[in-house]
Amino acid sequence: MSHSTDAPARGYIIYKIAINVDFQGQTVKGYTEITINKTNPSLETVLLDCYQIDVSHVTVDGAEAVYEYSNALKRIRLSQTNSNVHQHHQLQSQMTAIAQELGGLTVHLPKTEEEHAKPFLIKVEYELRKPMCGLTFVGTDVVDKRYPHLYTSHSTLPYSASAWVPCFDSIWERCTWELEVTIPKTLLLVDGVSTVADLDAAESHDIEVICCGDLIDQATHPEDNTKKTVYFTVNTPVSAQYICFAAGPFHHINLTDFREAEDDDAMGSSAVEISGYYLPKYLDEVQNTCAFIYKAMDFFVREYGSYPFTTFKLCFVDEITIPVISSASMAIVGNSLLYPKDIIEPIYDSTRTLTWALASQWIGVYVIPKHWHDLWLIYGLSFYITGLFLRMLMGNNDYRFRLKMAVYKILELDVGRPPIASTDVSLPINLAALEFVALKAPMVIHILEQRLTKTGGSLGMSRVIPKLLLQAMSGDMHNGCLSTTHFLKTCEKASHIKLDVFAQQWIYGFGYPIFRVVQRFNRKKMIIEMGINQVQAKEMPKLSRNSLDFMDEATRHLNGETVKPVIPVFSGPMTIRIHEADGTPYEHVVELKDTFTKLDIQYNTKYKRISRNRSSKNVRKEGDDHGGLDSDYVIKSLGDILQTDEDVENWHLYDYTKEDEDAMATEAFEWIRVDADFEWICGLRVGQPEHMYVSQLQQDRDVVAQLEAIRYFCSDSFRPSRQVSTVLLRTLMDSRYYYGIRQEAALALAKCATEELEWIGHFHLRKAFLDKFCFENSTIPKSNVFSSIIDYYLKCTMVHAFSRIRDRKGDTPITVKKLLLDLLCFNDNANNELSDAHYICHLIEALVDALIPRGETMQFAFSDAGHMQFVKTVIAEIDRYLRIDGWMPSYCNVISRTALEGKNKLSQVFHLGFEVKDLFPYVQEGNFNLLRSKVFDLMLSIGALKVSSLMKYMFYMLVNDPSPCFRQNLVRSINYGFGVIARSSTKAETVDNDLVVEEDVNKAVEKRIDITSRASISGAIEALRHDMGKNEELANTLWETVNSTKIDLVTKQSLLNICRVLYETKSSLIVVLKIPSLVPHLRAIHLGKGKIVIKKAPLKTLPTKPAKTPHVIIKNTPPAPPAINTKPKGPTLRIKLTNLRKRSPSR
Repeated sequence: MSHSTDAPARGYIIYKIAINVDFQGQTVKGYTEITINKTNPSLETVLLDCYQIDVSHVTVDGAEAVYEYSNALKRIRLSQTNSNVHQHHQLQSQMTAIAQELGGLTVHLPKTEEEHAKPFLIKVEYELRKPMCGLTFVGTDVVDKRYPHLYTSHSTLPYSASAWVPCFDSIWERCTWELEVTIPKTLLLVDGVSTVADLDAAESHDIEVICCGDLIDQATHPEDNTKKTVYFTVNTPVSAQYICFAAGPFHHINLTDFREAEDDDAMGSSAVEISGYYLPKYLDEVQNTCAFIYKAMDFFVREYGSYPFTTFKLCFVDEITIPVISSASMAIVGNSLLYPKDIIEPIYDSTRTLTWALASQWIGVYVIPKHWHDLWLIYGLSFYITGLFLRMLMGNNDYRFRLKMAVYKILELDVGRPPIASTDVSLPINLAALEFVALKAPMVIHILEQRLTKTGGSLGMSRVIPKLLLQAMSGDMHNGCLSTTHFLKTCEKASHIKLDVFAQQWIYGFGYPIFRVVQRFNRKKMIIEMGINQVQAKEMPKLSRNSLDFMDEATRHLNGETVKPVIPVFSGPMTIRIHEADGTPYEHVVELKDTFTKLDIQYNTKYKRISRNRSSKNVRKEGDDHGGLDSDYVIKSLGDILQTDEDVENWHLYDYTKEDEDAMATEAFEWIRVDADFEWICGLRVGQPEHMYVSQLQQDRDVVAQLEAIRYFCSDSFRPSRQVSTVLLRTLMDSRYYYGIRQEAALALAKCATEELEWIGHFHLRKAFLDKFCFENSTIPKSNVFSSIIDYYLKCTMVHAFSRIRDRKGDTPITVKKLLLDLLCFNDNANNELSDAHYICHLIEALVDALIPRGETMQFAFSDAGHMQFVKTVIAEIDRYLRIDGWMPSYCNVISRTALEGKNKLSQVFHLGFEVKDLFPYVQEGNFNLLRSKVFDLMLSIGALKVSSLMKYMFYMLVNDPSPCFRQNLVRSINYGFGVIARSSTKAETVDNDLVVEEDVNKAVEKRIDITSRASISGAIEALRHDMGKNEELANTLWETVNSTKIDLVTKQSLLNICRVLYETKSSLIVVLKIPSLVPHLRAIHLGKGKIVIKKAPLKTLPTKPAKTPHVIIKNTPPAPPAINTKPKGPTLRIKLTNLRKRSPSR
């Protein structure tokens, strides 16, 4: 496996793959032919990457060839019977060597006397039985009732394609391909098909092959007329990672039929055919999910040039480990992305994922990263153009709102993380790290776009991206490999600005800036004095400690990867928009270069004020000068509803008083927007009064400005008021706002629900919900009507807002709890065409959160008998929904997953009888995989790893469960389980009544020290080793699993990381040897008459028990990469025999 783009001692490569699929035996037999242009006459061997396959025959140009084959899964193991988990570093050394060069099959080329090199053909015949990765068989077991089908399950990461075909497993080895796949003609000809549930025996489902590239021919097999062979070709050079196929009883749908006639005419010859392939009974879901995909294709073709291939195919399968597998002209997609017409929640996520699968055909398959640290660029550009299409599809407000929400997510996660273009990339690549790269990289592209269009005056990315794709198609971009350096140079040429500083800060730098802005108006000079202070070096949030990321954090700590400090000064242009007294916005572009930037901004308005009276009278009309420059006037603004006296009385509304209005009239401007053009990924706090944020929320039409204002009202520095609660209520009730802003306003109302304000926020939120969704003067909800998606999302968000209301002690008021319980008990979906499954989940989550106190009162929550009775009532209601979901399963079992998680939370807080035995039935094979994975998470959260039988069962399932999707989720769950143990304190004792008892002050101090030590990563590692490192059963089971040949390389690496965190390395083995005594024994024989004869006695074996065990010292040097077809060279053993001369056998 090559890890560079340098040309090897061979030229072009042509692949031909021919395989025969046996569904019942889960076997693939076939051969691959590799035509190689020998550019170096001295080339003697060819190293192909492959593992888990059985090679039977190798020829070179038709002649028998000498070859060596070694399965990597069998090489990465310690064969010594007395090895233990403390020798994990020896196994890691082998893993590291294989990560650098996978190899596996070495083919020796015959010697030739020709001076000039010529192409030669290598043919490898092989067989693959019950693969654990690379290929996935579904529905072929007797107990599996799904339709039998097969698909390639590799990805763009290393070690993937070589799991099912011998090849050069590198994304930089690009060539053309020919594929032949032989399969049974119909499903009835597949042995064991009678196990398929609900299969009409009279209906013969044809088995189809869906493959990347173009279909060439289809013919009956010459030796077996019950089979057929399908021929494909891929003429665009791609690497082995982008070759995929699927075989099964797939049905076809032409997704371009959704295109309107006028759109078809407009596209003309540029129109690309899109085909969908699905298993029986998924037609409605495919139509509902993929109805938009032709619009995405047309958008990308218009904006970024011709499609790199001829057609695009979507194939939907079961058991996929990642949502989408992108390949040349094809994407294999999990059925979990499909949703029926009565489901609302997955709409955006499924649409975004499928759009990205299409976008990756241009950037990801056709254009690839030049090095692994350039992978951020592929993710960034592909997700960036995905977002542009979604902006066209769903509107600019939705696009900008989600961008800002992504920034808030980055501010939460980007603490102590490496740069997105980190050069320290270790293989196999951590998928969790890629998720963060996929989040931050498109945001970096977005702010770069803002810099290019504003500073450089160019068209920005709309010019750069088509130019890059044109370079790839014309051959100017070598091998289609895009590097960060080349990308930045292209941007510089397009905009005529230097991007060195930008790259060092946002691509290769750590963290993000945090700005604190102060301002005041200097009336004497008629300027606004402003100071912008960068405080990220002082106020950067602490690294979040959660159980799910513990293993990754611990591994980085053991590797010596310290958290590097954030860049103290970020530089670049920033736009400041000041809405002055007449309402006119004035923009000022400033350049930030230092930690503190002082600005003097000229003021332009002559004190023409805007009235804050929101009445509908005297509304400003367009073109009306209002009798002069100094007259007061009002403008039409958002949130100007509920203005009548009756509304004010019924809703308990509070406007600013006359005194407040007079005080506000002295302000020189309405509000200030810092970073008004969204050019920064930053934390921002602008020092301006509350009423300015109110003006920003109601008068600024930018959805980002509105979101920033509401986020200020939710911040810790904000002191709630009745006026702000009124403004938030009007925002919630005003349908002119984007629905995301209305959701945020509902959540912010919980901040205003305080005793000091007489629970005004609670009153506003409750009245808004009851008036819209409940019967009059009652908490009984009306029948669900989800015809308006906006109302549905608002309803779900308001339910969660109720659960955030707390008193001073951290308890939720009883009225809120009863309301949520009534909503759950009396939920009625009889007259609703759409499913209420997700809404029920929101109710359960909100009710559980409301029942759990916050702060110190959590310890004594179970001491209130009335509260405990209410908790039991809630659990009974949750159990009712759990039973209903068992009889009539919801979409993806979302109700069962949410209900079990809620019961688990309540049981841990209130010490209820919810044990592992209650969860175990849900983990059995045959249940939905996401449900099984969720239940394992719950079991591990309550310490299942400490129970020997459960621990062994989990590792057994990790090796032997037939579902690759479940096995992958189980690895993540096990990592999470160890994180829970490391982060949780165990220094407490329980008595019969479940009360936590501290014996004395010393005991309490010891517990507090334990909690404090676990807060640091080094202390958490030590605590985990103390709690679990001495468990011999865990050590033996973990070591046996790591050495198993039934787990894939990525899983093996994850388990090795667990071993490294749990156990210290030891470079010695204890060896017990039975050796004869080397001490000569003399025997005295009395012959009588004073004569004694002394003779040597026969050698005797020393007793084993008193003998001292010799020690074996192993050199602590990493072994060399193992030779082909040989076992890894073992460590050198130096055996020092203990001096036994002074020890004699007992008599």
